[in-house]
Amino acid sequence: MKLEALISFGIALGTVLTGLTPVGAFALSPEETRHFMARTSFAATPRDLETFAKIDRKGATERVIETINLAPEATLPYPAFLKSIRPTLEEYDNPRKRGLDETQVEAFKKQRYQENQQIRAWWLSEMIASEVPLRERMALFWHGHFTSTAGEARLPEVMWQQIQLLRQNATGNFASLLRAVSRDPAMLRYLNGASSKKEQPNENFARELFELFTLGTGNYTEDDIKEAAKAMVGWRVNRDTQTVSFQAKEAVPGDKQVLGKTVQDMDGVIDAVLAHPATAPFIVRKLWVEFISPTPDEKEVERLATLFRDGNWEIAPLLSAMFQSGAFWSETNRGTLVKSPVDLMVGAARGLDIPVDKPLQVVNMTRQMGHELLNPPTVKGWPQGMGWLTSDTLLARRDALVRLAKGDFSYPYPRNVPVTAGYRGLSRYLEDDPGRADQARLQKTLLAAPPTQPFDGVGPGDRVLQAMLDPAYEVK
Repeated sequence: MKLEALISFGIALGTVLTGLTPVGAFALSPEETRHFMARTSFAATPRDLETFAKIDRKGATERVIETINLAPEATLPYPAFLKSIRPTLEEYDNPRKRGLDETQVEAFKKQRYQENQQIRAWWLSEMIASEVPLRERMALFWHGHFTSTAGEARLPEVMWQQIQLLRQNATGNFASLLRAVSRDPAMLRYLNGASSKKEQPNENFARELFELFTLGTGNYTEDDIKEAAKAMVGWRVNRDTQTVSFQAKEAVPGDKQVLGKTVQDMDGVIDAVLAHPATAPFIVRKLWVEFISPTPDEKEVERLATLFRDGNWEIAPLLSAMFQSGAFWSETNRGTLVKSPVDLMVGAARGLDIPVDKPLQVVNMTRQMGHELLNPPTVKGWPQGMGWLTSDTLLARRDALVRLAKGDFSYPYPRNVPVTAGYRGLSRYLEDDPGRADQARLQKTLLAAPPTQPFDGVGPGDRVLQAMLDPAYEVK
């Protein structure tokens, strides 16, 4: 049975068995569908508008979450290089030991870069083609939360392994995801966990685990970091197999005091983190900013955090509660989230059914807008919300949308294309005095510009392009 039919059957059966109100009674309007799918699935497709016309908010939420368990792990075949004979880390670090000359060494390094590019292109293409876009959206969220970079991972397949870990656990159990990430070779290398020694424990991993991954600042002490760093020593990444193992002889023996708990090892540290009252609200706030609004409602955060913690850290029920909350559907919260460059490009391709047969070019465009997959700029990940908007990135976003719509990546600045009133005003503002183009004014121009109506005398292709260039298209 096809996925579409299977999901429809499941929702219909649930309605019959539970005696719910008929789905058509409070079905989503086209505007509500666009809002819901822009937040949960990058964009609403024409098929979504037809399907969700028969489904209410609860049914829509069930649909996008249940789809993850019904659909295959990936729509597209994996990059071909993963099936090839892979170099060892020694060969990666010292290609000259293989007897390569300068030209061959440069070719070897270029091949590693191209393999990372293949991973980026595969993932972006999977986001566009996937039948379960919520999985990819959540994996992208975790990629910015549990940051690592391809450079620190050393080998492309190690970074690939982490991306698959995030994708496969995107809406599963947070406690399990946290434990798995803590043993991930890319993460252990990125935060120096793999090189931490019992004579001098490296504190990077422990600090970021507390500050950025689970608790937030102000909820731990420097002593907690030092003790946790001791407890986390001993994990190593095999240079030949790229597998992770615990070497007891390299660990710091004895009890450690972390967050008011007595622990001995990494699992004990994670147990202490999960028992801390700040962890659930911290994760809920980050998801709130990702899905609802830039400013979390603390009362709602506490409600959702309690559900999350009492629900044994299951992510899907938390998302379900968020997607059915009044705050999610509130009109005052619509159009308040600025799309990241990847979100912008994937949403445009999905929502307008634009074929992307050159995904590497799109990957390069997202990099030019400051959003390069596999390469977060800092351990804090990428910007959020208004942080995406500067004078340079706004113009780069417009340029990228034009090139995506035209399918032409051969020139940097497209000419002779329709420009909406909002962007025309922005362009004039920049031309009058580029020095005044501060972020606050740009943000005001972007968010205050009303939707632009199609003007007379343009063809269907230009109408699509015009819609994409409307400032309102860049928010969700």
